[in-house]
Amino acid sequence: MRWTHNTSVFEPNVLDHINCENYWWRNALYLNNLFPRSEMCMLWSWYMANDTQFYVLGIFLLMLSVRFSWLVATMWSVILVSSWCVTAYISFLYSYQAR
Repeated sequence: MRWTHNTSVFEPNVLDHINCENYWWRNALYLNNLFPRSEMCMLWSWYMANDTQFYVLGIFLLMLSVRFSWLVATMWSVILVSSWCVTAYISFLYSYQAR
């Protein structure tokens, strides 16, 4: 644990299965990354939920682009720029240094 504590932003707990009895449904629906870390079951599975949510969003935007390509291009641009802004804000807020 010492190595992950010193080198990682996200330190997984050893007892991450404790919350599974109450919050298992969040993992089944891939919604576990939308809740606080203290209420997560299987901490390492947040990325699967993240990937699935972006996959569904991508399919929705792809289907929408058949009729409204200008709208989808605008939405993708807004998503891209907002992602850059959030990343910059978090980096500034926590004083992350590039290595």
